[in-house]
Amino acid sequence: MSEELFYYFNTNLECEDLLKKEMELFFPELRLSYSRPCFLTFKGSAHFKDRIFKRQWFFARRAGVSLERTNGHEIKGKVLSIVEQRKFRCIHVWNANLTQYKSTDLPELSPASADSEMILDVIKVRTDEFWIGEHRHYAHISPFAGGDPQIILPETSSSRAYLKWAEVFAHYPKLSQVKATIVELGAAPGGGSQFLVEQNFKVIAIDPGLMKYEGARYLQLSVQDVNRKTIENPQSVVGMAVDMNLSPLQSAKETLRVQSYYPELQWVIINLKMTKVELIDALKKIEKQFRDSLFPNISFLSLPSHKREVMLIAYRD
Repeated sequence: MSEELFYYFNTNLECEDLLKKEMELFFPELRLSYSRPCFLTFKGSAHFKDRIFKRQWFFARRAGVSLERTNGHEIKGKVLSIVEQRKFRCIHVWNANLTQYKSTDLPELSPASADSEMILDVIKVRTDEFWIGEHRHYAHISPFAGGDPQIILPETSSSRAYLKWAEVFAHYPKLSQVKATIVELGAAPGGGSQFLVEQNFKVIAIDPGLMKYEGARYLQLSVQDVNRKTIENPQSVVGMAVDMNLSPLQSAKETLRVQSYYPELQWVIINLKMTKVELIDALKKIEKQFRDSLFPNISFLSLPSHKREVMLIAYRD
């Protein structure tokens, strides 16, 4: 009988039921165990460890394997003892739930040696409770502690969409390599457009609602009214940013239709609203649709700014 491990997952509060459903679909052998707000653990065979590490989770910002649970008084000594026995690339320290526990409550820890791709995680889950664990870093895994680049929403921003695009670009800086035109679907009231303009893109913002941000070219249209004649000089469009109040399948359908109008398009980022747990079944279908539309590189990303959402990033070589 193989060794059993505790696998931990840091998720957003609104996504806990979605993560449980994701686990049920893809790792039914794992059993729900200890949990706190935004922090769920599942117990199961060590056989799943590599798959847990490698998977791009839809609704977890970090996944790892528990090494020890401790308190604030013993945390530094426990971490030092683990680091003395094993080498880690670095130490990530964060709160599982920032709405309950402030980052200033966390212990100060020195980074470990960079001799391995293993990351040591120190996670505060309650007032005086810490979990120590590890995860392996891969190119598609967030390099930030707890998957959070810690971007603050500017007071001048009109919506949370600013954070969504900013967090995606922090994870995928290659999206900003070519400065040209971005088409943003579902742009109103303009928070996302503001971020894109700040990145020196020209932005064509499309939405039937009213825009508060005035730094982008605004077309007051529903996505269904967008056609080949909507955008002048379609060859200049290198990316699409999409955040529409549609079902995931409908949002993907309209996005794929519109993206076909732009011959030089390099990437699409699309925020998918997951109002029901049953919608998880649609994500693999949407991934296939984008691959069939000649987007060979597909990633999913759970963001700190997300509610019941997941981001799909599709780009061409």
